[in-house]
Amino acid sequence: MRKILALLLFISAVSNAQAVEFTGFEKITQLHFWNGHTGVLIVHENMVNGDCEVSSQYILRKDHPFFREFYSLLLAAHIAGQPVKFGLSDCYEKRASIVHVYSNK
Repeated sequence: MRKILALLLFISAVSNAQAVEFTGFEKITQLHFWNGHTGVLIVHENMVNGDCEVSSQYILRKDHPFFREFYSLLLAAHIAGQPVKFGLSDCYEKRASIVHVYSNK
């Protein structure tokens, strides 16, 4: 019985886990909202693929629980020319979805 329970817990944990790919600390070169997308599109120096169809942009989803905070941080970093690092997850609207944002000064 314990082995079955352990197996079920393991399967549940694996199915709920999202792989996160991290970028380097790079400057944002472009921020824009585009009709038809539900979030802000971002271009970062030295983009990583993220295994998504569109590799030239990332997306910060409007439904992310910290969208306002992340967008404020990204806009400030973009204006100041400060590098940021992203944690990217699943593809959303064919782009890697930003789930984590890091800023160092």
